[in-house]
Amino acid sequence: MKSFKLKVIVATAFVVCLGLLFGYALVVQANQTAKVTAETYQQNSLGDQFGTPFLVGSELTSPTIHTQTKVNALGFKWKGDKQATFWVQTKNKSDWSDWRKVEQVESVSAVQVASEYKFSDLTFFAPTKELRYRYDVTANINEVEVITLDSTLPTSPLSWINNWLGWLAPTVQADVTIVTREDWGADEEITFWEPEYALPEKFIIHHTAGSDGSTEPEASLRAIQFWHAVAMGWGDIGYNYLIDTNGIVYEGRAGGNGVIGAHAFRDSYCNQERFGGDDEGVDFNHGTIGISVMGNYEEDALSNEAEESLARLIAEKGKLFNISPKGSSDFQDIEDLPNISGHNDVDCTLCPGENLYNKFSRIRKISQTYFNDIDTTPILIQANLMEVSHNSIELEAGDSATIWVDYKNTGNATWQSYENPPYLVTVNPDSPLISDDWLSEKIVAKPLRANVKPGEVGRYEFTITAPLDQLNIEEEFHLVNNNIPISDSDFTVSVDIVGLEWAARPITQSINEATFLGASLPITLTYENAGSETWTQKDIALMIYDLDDNESRYHDTNWPDIAGNVTFTETSVAPGEMATFALYETTPVVPGRYKQVFRLMGPEEEVINSELSSITRADSMFKASLVSAQVPLASKVGWRQTATLTFRNTGVTTWDKNMQLEIYDLGDSPSKFHASGWPTHSGNIRLNEFSVAPGATGTFTFDLLSPRISGLYKNIFRLKVQNYPYSVQGGNIVRLTRVDALK
Repeated sequence: MKSFKLKVIVATAFVVCLGLLFGYALVVQANQTAKVTAETYQQNSLGDQFGTPFLVGSELTSPTIHTQTKVNALGFKWKGDKQATFWVQTKNKSDWSDWRKVEQVESVSAVQVASEYKFSDLTFFAPTKELRYRYDVTANINEVEVITLDSTLPTSPLSWINNWLGWLAPTVQADVTIVTREDWGADEEITFWEPEYALPEKFIIHHTAGSDGSTEPEASLRAIQFWHAVAMGWGDIGYNYLIDTNGIVYEGRAGGNGVIGAHAFRDSYCNQERFGGDDEGVDFNHGTIGISVMGNYEEDALSNEAEESLARLIAEKGKLFNISPKGSSDFQDIEDLPNISGHNDVDCTLCPGENLYNKFSRIRKISQTYFNDIDTTPILIQANLMEVSHNSIELEAGDSATIWVDYKNTGNATWQSYENPPYLVTVNPDSPLISDDWLSEKIVAKPLRANVKPGEVGRYEFTITAPLDQLNIEEEFHLVNNNIPISDSDFTVSVDIVGLEWAARPITQSINEATFLGASLPITLTYENAGSETWTQKDIALMIYDLDDNESRYHDTNWPDIAGNVTFTETSVAPGEMATFALYETTPVVPGRYKQVFRLMGPEEEVINSELSSITRADSMFKASLVSAQVPLASKVGWRQTATLTFRNTGVTTWDKNMQLEIYDLGDSPSKFHASGWPTHSGNIRLNEFSVAPGATGTFTFDLLSPRISGLYKNIFRLKVQNYPYSVQGGNIVRLTRVDALK
């Protein structure tokens, strides 16, 4: 019992201490900023500030450099021989450390290759204010700069606690937890590099070649960021991720998934000497994820914790980008490059060190196991429309405006702008609002942010340009995933275009939907003057066309010319006022549906937005539909047979004895079945009934006398109204009769 109480007391004390420590840590974090301070000491004669250098053999050693504050890291910058080697020695109290070799930095970016300076890597040591360095004078070196850094304060409290807990019980979680830039104290004020993105295909593994970060990993990270961003001019830390000896993973280069780092660039010398290439560099930053394990693995052994975290990080990011850890493929100029490769596989360098490189086979195997175990939930791309900057806008003709729209990612997958994200498209593939920043004629934009995680809001931004030949445009947009529209993503932008000299807005039209054949009827059209110029009768005219701008089949003899050219009735029409066009049209003489196209013509060209069209049906006053046709299908030479045709009156006019049935052969020649009793050779058979009202049926009964020659004959039956110049609509039928010889 006492043992149990003791355990409870110890556990309670531990929790209380941890809480106090955590609270203190937050206070420290709130009152300190992670600024790296740097001091630069230039060597010209080496004796100006700290005394005279001394030469031992071929090595020139500097006098002791006394820094203004304690420093914990140092690097070199010089002009001259690329292969120069430096050593550094620091003083702790009264004792000098052993001489430590400072590793060189291989070319890892085009910026570095273009620089006239050469750089060493950073070396880390216990904080000191006294140090000295040496180098081999046989190397062609001049204008050496010794840059010392102090990155020891402040250490991120949350990560410090995490390190402390890891020291108490070092374990690696099932999922990779990445310490953010904010938590390790990245200085965003020195981050001037604009992120660029590319779809990752490979992992390139590095070591920092300096401290393993076990004592103060975050201080090392801040120093590396300063060295890369400021001293070397890369604008930020070069690696995408870093891992310390305790297995803690840190976010490196700003920008998140898919961001292009600065960690692997083969210069032209290496490309020629080792790889047999041409006199150009090869960029391995695009399409790769750079992971650096903190430490020098030419000398140090890789910890189990760092190995485990490296394998898990690769599995997690590999699953995200479909990069199999044990796979390989051609990449850049290298055939069958493993998906997990070392910096030395693509460049002339010892990085990531022999002790780390020799672990690759094991790391690939472990990482592949984790890769295979990661849940493969089906990807669901969904979005909710949140806000549109403009649903309606007014623009001068030819001017542009920027539109933005926000969507919430309601699916389960991150939208990656560099790898087939949900695209914003226009529903109209020939949009008149297209602008130069559109990705294609139909694809308008992709998310501004490179990575929009589930639950986050992503913004799309695009430009619209008002055309010079339209007055109003209403354009619909939506998101698509693999060309499939995403539901609930539609929105519309309405654009009113101003500043046009000659423009119109159709207001009313009195055009009949149906007319009788040959009728002459009045129509009226009104337009608003939507331009900036006043209309006069000599400037503006109404033109009328058929399909494909052919001559209108509603042409009336009162039109000024064949295309209409009708003027408005007002004397003049100022902007905003109405113009009235009153005219007559003559209906075609053949039943059917006809299109009319109306346009206003200005002094030199068509008035913008003035076109309108209508479909009008031309009907006969008399219409019929066949009910039955009792016409012999076969006959004998010379036989006389009776036929009866029944039609329904489907028109609006009552039939009388003037409704007659005509009978023709091919080409409207006289029928071969003419019989005595027909009023004429064309038949002209009269109705059996005295009158047939609309909706009723009328019959025609008559004899057919078969021709004297056997064969197959056609009879064309056609209803005709005496003294009516047009046909009876629906009153034509054709029947075939076979005439056989007598036996």
